[in-house]
Amino acid sequence: MEPEKAVMLLIPEPWLYNKSNDKNVRAFYEFYSYLMEPWDGPTMISFCNGDKIGALTDRNGLRPGRYTITKDNFIVFSSEVGVIDVPEENVAFKGQLNSGKLLLVDFLQNKVVENNELKADIANELPYEQWLKENKTSYDLDNIDYQPSEWSDDTLFRLQKQFAYTKEDISKYMTELVTNRKDPIGAMGYDAPIAVLNDKPESLFNYFKQLFAQVTNPPIDAYREKIVTSELSYLGGEGNLLHPDVSALQRIQLKKTVLTEAQLATIDVTRFKVTYLSTLYTDQLENSLTDLGKQAIKAVKNGAKILVLDDKPLVNESGYAMPMLLALSHIHQLLIREGLRMETSLVV
Repeated sequence: MEPEKAVMLLIPEPWLYNKSNDKNVRAFYEFYSYLMEPWDGPTMISFCNGDKIGALTDRNGLRPGRYTITKDNFIVFSSEVGVIDVPEENVAFKGQLNSGKLLLVDFLQNKVVENNELKADIANELPYEQWLKENKTSYDLDNIDYQPSEWSDDTLFRLQKQFAYTKEDISKYMTELVTNRKDPIGAMGYDAPIAVLNDKPESLFNYFKQLFAQVTNPPIDAYREKIVTSELSYLGGEGNLLHPDVSALQRIQLKKTVLTEAQLATIDVTRFKVTYLSTLYTDQLENSLTDLGKQAIKAVKNGAKILVLDDKPLVNESGYAMPMLLALSHIHQLLIREGLRMETSLVV
């Protein structure tokens, strides 16, 4: 694969809401989104294969990339202007890489290939637009009404206790998320001990939750920054990146990573062999995880394209629910070791 094509599909530009792009280029990006999860960066990548040298920035454009072409056929590319002094009278062109844009110097053609021309040529190699039009699996999930549960207050309260919800979780976080549609803003002086040092029992999720100031980057907000990020995700087995064909489109495109139960119920169970695996257990947890893993492997070998790890039976049955993060990571790692992970999607 040519390096410029590889970087295009690994670090795509923000194509989803960019209607100005060539339709074939948009189709190229959409097709490869079925095969490769996009990398948001932040980064500026340079690449070379001996005959070509080039660079691109991530789709957020958070890393600068500037270049100068001289009249005596040099190109100077770096993150900042002025790394190498070039006399103004010798400057033929100055430019900078915007988010998702490609710079390519082709030594075989002896020229700098312009971004739009380069991407159009790559996108025209295969009939991506035709493939999408004829083979894309569409479910109109946005228009499926949410169906609230019919649990009694007693059942709900019992489940909240079993899953270690606190009054603080519900009043400070969940209510804020539901009513204001945003993450609540917390104080900088959060002084509760991190989970691993706390004497009190904690939800397994808390052991993997980043607290304030552990890194300086704010989390990416895919909802408010949708122009430069993407929440697209897919259900179903993954195709072969090195042999792209229409079979790669046998997946369900989701606009976001959260599904309601009503939406999940509309998916063609026969076509995708949707298989529910209960994460309830009464025996020892380790033995139960081993049994769950065996069920998952058997289901995937029998053609299941979507595995649903389900703790809902706890509403009516006695027993314990495995921590979902533990069950999910166990199945994920097990399927990787068995060489089956690309055959299926995991839903919890």
